[in-house]
Order: sequence, then C-alpha cells, then structure tokens
Amino acid sequence: MPGMSEEGVESGNQSPVMPRRSTCNESTVLCDLYFSDLAEQIGAEWTQLGIRLGLNQAAIDHITEDKLTAVDRRVAMLQLWKNRSSCSDKRKMVEELCKALSSCGRGDLAGDVKETAGIS
Repeated sequence: MPGMSEEGVESGNQSPVMPRRSTCNESTVLCDLYFSDLAEQIGAEWTQLGIRLGLNQAAIDHITEDKLTAVDRRVAMLQLWKNRSSCSDKRKMVEELCKALSSCGRGDLAGDVKETAGIS
C-alpha cells in the first residue's frame, strides 16, 4: 500500500492506536484477536520480545521458518508464549507482557495493553 512500510505502519507516524473494545480486561489482551491487533504494531523487535517473554532462540527460529508473513510470526510468538506460560493469573501475564514490551523500547504498546486490560 502506498505510504505503508513493510511492517504495516504508516511511514513517518508512531504506531497507530489499537482499537478499543467495549469490554476490556486481562482476558481481552490474551485472546488471539487482540494478539493480531498487537502483532500489527510490533516491529522488528518481535524476536527480542519473544526472548524477553521466555522463549528460546530455537522457538523463535522455528516460528521464522514456519510462518510466511511478519504478522503471522508475531502472532505465533505471542500464542506460543501464552500457551507455554505456567502462570494462571491473567493479570500477571498481562503485566509480564507489558514489562517485556517496555524493555524492548515499546512503552507505547505497553501503555495501550495496560489501558485495554484495565490495569493502571
């Protein structure tokens, strides 16, 4: 698309604001539909994010080989993290995701995730 980067974000702009859902909570953030929204905003730092979420390099490499599009790779990484997590507390999982996003330089997305989850 004209004016769009390979990553799906308009050139020259910060990441667009993610859509807000009418019923937002921790479960909203951890669902596949939200992961798709989030994946569209995550850039090349997705591998670093996966590592900070506890995935190993072999898992990242497998996702890279298996998925065709950048967004599919990012969604697969988020799903794998969620499925491998031993934490049953959804709020703690959201906080873990936010911490990892912030440590990758994506505090903007961490703020969006917190807002969507209703975490202050």
